[in-house]
Amino acid sequence: MHVLVIQLTRLGDIIQSIPLLNDIKKKYPESKIDLLINDVFVECRILLKKINIIPISLNELVVNNEVFINRLNKKNYSLVINLNNSPISKEIFSKISCSRKIGFGNDYRLSYSHVTTKENISSLEMIKVEQSKNKEWATFFPSFMKCRNYNSINLVDIFRHFFSDDYHKNSVFVNYHKLPRDNTQRTKSIAIQCGARCIKRQLTYHHLLDIATHYLSKGYKVYLLGVEKEKNITQKISRLFTNDNLVDLVGKTDLKDLVSILSKCEKLYTPDTGTMHLAALLNTPVFALFTGPAYPLETLAYTKNIIVFAPSSEAFPCYPCNEEESCRYNYQCNSFSFNEYFANLDNKKYTKYEINTDEIGQLLSPINEIALLYREFVKKHFLNIKTNNRGKFLYSDNLIINLKRELFLWEKININEIETAILNLNILKPLLYMNCFYNIEHNKESFVKNRKVINSALRFFRGIINERQ
Repeated sequence: MHVLVIQLTRLGDIIQSIPLLNDIKKKYPESKIDLLINDVFVECRILLKKINIIPISLNELVVNNEVFINRLNKKNYSLVINLNNSPISKEIFSKISCSRKIGFGNDYRLSYSHVTTKENISSLEMIKVEQSKNKEWATFFPSFMKCRNYNSINLVDIFRHFFSDDYHKNSVFVNYHKLPRDNTQRTKSIAIQCGARCIKRQLTYHHLLDIATHYLSKGYKVYLLGVEKEKNITQKISRLFTNDNLVDLVGKTDLKDLVSILSKCEKLYTPDTGTMHLAALLNTPVFALFTGPAYPLETLAYTKNIIVFAPSSEAFPCYPCNEEESCRYNYQCNSFSFNEYFANLDNKKYTKYEINTDEIGQLLSPINEIALLYREFVKKHFLNIKTNNRGKFLYSDNLIINLKRELFLWEKININEIETAILNLNILKPLLYMNCFYNIEHNKESFVKNRKVINSALRFFRGIINERQ
């Protein structure tokens, strides 16, 4: 079996794809897996030695699209999985010839013109059902993009569900790939990942200074990690210390160097970065601070060996924000105090999450009740797990009242009033966005009806209300 997995985003996303790659290998031990990645991250070969890496320049892909697609089609893939919702990934996905295609952007139509036997019909029907279910899954999650705090499912589990309905029966943390550490001994050292792709995610100068000061005073070696553009900040910190234990490696490391450093550190301090996911692979303990657009319920490293803080919704209603938008609040959500943390004081404006698992996979708590409502729906609709009497015990009276009101309003919505509806609906807002993803026609009937996932969700919510009555 020859499988192509498309993963054209960042290092962290590549690492979050590894459990899916393991699932494929477990189900099809003799399979050959090609992983299509952005050539910027070609170094990740050292993390995926049993996977054939196909690096591609995104600029080259735009110019020589047809040539590259023809090259892929000559490989005669029997399964193609697209893990990106970007236009370029979906474009590649749509042009690859394969009878079994799952993932984001799956609009593949099966042709039955060549069917001659009952066995072929049965096989194609199974593929048709699989692709239909995957299309539902791939439509459901983008609908949370503008109301992200209602999603509670880690990207690892979203990826894994594309391939298997029953992955949740396994211990997800046990099955998660761990990178061999070559028996490197831990030393009295910590690492700090200084920067992040988005300024709203980064640790601040004061964060870096407080962490470095704390550990240097205890005799630790402190490694500063990051890319060249973060040198200005780390050089300011380096000038404050004459201590040889402060090692500024910003702009000086490749992936192999990071593996070596993280393997011997007692802990990594980091925002939401690929380095965080790399540390998880090495089973290095992590402290992660999520701010700005970074939301731990979606992209936290898939490990229990992590402490994570994020802004509380009560203190910072704007969190999580849109990565593309500039901050109107002077980055207030990034005011976490490491000095208070080291002194064991309560950071009241920040939530410390507990990391557990349930039938879906990684579960962080506390979880807001609307996110919990949708998580329970996922269990019932996508995983066929019964959720009897959930409404009686888990949901507040206020949520039930608002849910009743919104279900009433839903029936009154006209397609021409979609913007007004989005402003007036809160709990059901993801379902409105799902209608947009389905390219609905301009009439009320197609807006409300014939949408399997949406109608299933509406029935589930009405059932929750009935249980409370």
